[in-house]
This record gives sequence, structure tokens and C-alpha cells, in this order.
Amino acid sequence: MNGTIHILGPQRGAPLLIDIIHDQYPQAKIAVISAGWRHEESQLRSLARDLQRPLELLPLYQWFDDLGRTEPELSNEHALRQKRIKSYKDTYRLKLQYGMEFLQAIRKKQDISPELFMEDVLSAQEDIQKIDMEAMERIGRIRDSFPNLVQPWLHPSAQPFHEEIKETLDACDVLLITGGHVAILRNRMFFFGCQKLLQQFLKQGKTIIAWSAGAMSLCEQIILYYDDPPDGSGNAEVLDTGMGLLPHVLFFPHAQQRLRITDTKRMRDLAQRFSQYQCITLEKETHLTFDQDGWSYHNNVQKCSLDGLLINLHEEES
Repeated sequence: MNGTIHILGPQRGAPLLIDIIHDQYPQAKIAVISAGWRHEESQLRSLARDLQRPLELLPLYQWFDDLGRTEPELSNEHALRQKRIKSYKDTYRLKLQYGMEFLQAIRKKQDISPELFMEDVLSAQEDIQKIDMEAMERIGRIRDSFPNLVQPWLHPSAQPFHEEIKETLDACDVLLITGGHVAILRNRMFFFGCQKLLQQFLKQGKTIIAWSAGAMSLCEQIILYYDDPPDGSGNAEVLDTGMGLLPHVLFFPHAQQRLRITDTKRMRDLAQRFSQYQCITLEKETHLTFDQDGWSYHNNVQKCSLDGLLINLHEEES
């Protein structure tokens, strides 16, 4: 990979993106994917004003809706696939709930007799990891059962949009991927074949700047989390695969709002459950980059350690 990926925390009302563009890419032509904003996808006027240049919007959300009207068969097949995945997710959450309850029960026993119940804690953690892995495999099998949707961007009606994305990226130097609804953003990018196009974009030595949901979508996996939701159990869950451009890392935007970061036991279980990844929180001033030399940590980068503490990552640790 010859290009650079900038990862930022939430950017609403924050000047970090503006500073990066003005300081490092003053003459760059910029494309934007904002499908996570859904119906507000095209509302880029204030962003263009702040960046002091026109922006090339890739309206994936609108294009998908347009295809739904012109290609009802393709749209209905996609809707059926998503319905089956959503239905299976109910079973996944049920298994996960049982697994998490058992882990918490064993944790209480371990508090009384640490050595005696350590093996049971490890076994309970492994069971939860297996539930996550089975969920990913099951979702993959559901997708495979819809062969017409394996590469939907090759469908005659979708292919022109795919080509437009390629042409726009070829003409631009920087791609912004905004936050918003991460599942919709992820699904629209996969539907239009963005995974390989983003890989090619980076191979050309170009730059991606992604924040919040946009950052999450570039990882190998996407995790949903909210420790105190209005409804539901509050268990973190695997959403799906991501673009796979950023290895061995998971991002947690708005962690201070959505995670009980001072509950070290709960944070410990989260980090240990996803121990094959670095669990990095993304807050307003967070900035880190990934390129062919690996990670660089520029500002306010914290990861959750295996003992549940948030640790500052510095440039020398990259």
C-alpha cells in the first residue's frame, strides 16, 4: 500500500479535518462518500465551505435507492438477503446473551477464588469468541446463498455507477469517508464494489481520510456497542466484515458516551474478547495514520488494554 489512511474521531464541530486538508493537501481534489448520512448524504455545502474547495460526491445511498426503483427484482433479492441476515442475528444475540451471562456468573466466582475458576473464565471467553466467529461464518453462508448478489456491481444496471466511482477516484487525490450509520455505509460500499476500488486508490499513492463510522468500515470487522442502550442487553456484537484495509484493529467512536470506560472489569472483558485486535477509542481530537510503514499515532489515541485500562499510544510505539 503506497497511500495513507488518516483515522479521525467524530468531526462535527471539530477543526481537525480542516487543518489536515489545509496543511497537508492544500491543492488536492477531494471525493466524498457520505452514505452513512443517508438522506442527508448530499448536504456537503458547509463541509465544502470549510475546506474551501468543491467536493466530488459519490452518492451511494441515492444510487442504491434509484436502483430499487428501476430494478425491483434486484432490490427485492437484496432486501430478502438482509431480512434473513437480520433474522439470524436474533439467534446470534440470544446465544451471545447466554454466553455473557455465564461469563459474568463465573467472574463472580473467580472474585472469591481466582485460581480455582481461572480455567472456567478462559473457557467462557472462548465460547463467546466462538459465537462471534460462527456468526461471521453464518452471515457469509447466507450471502453465498444469493449468487446474483455476490458481485452486484457487475449487474448491468449497477455497473455504470461502479464505473463512475472508479473514474471519480482516478481523478481525485483524497477520499473522505464520513461517519453516520455504519451498517448502511458498509453495505452500500460493498454493493457498489468499493473494496477493490479503495485498494487501487491507495496503491496509486492517494489518501483516505475517514472518521467515526467511516473509520469502522475500513477495518476487518465492525463491532456495534452501547453499554447502556434504551433497549436491549448492551452486549457488544459483531456487525459484519469491513473493507479489510486496516489490519488487527477495531475502532470505537464516541467511546466516552457509549462505553462505561471507567468500569475496568467490563472494558477488560471487551478487550479480551477481541484480543486479536487493538481496541482503539475515537474521540473528537483523535488522529492516527496508517501507511506502508504501519501505524503512526498523532493525537489523543487510546487503546483498551487487556486489563481494561485506557492506554495512551504515542508516536514511538507505532
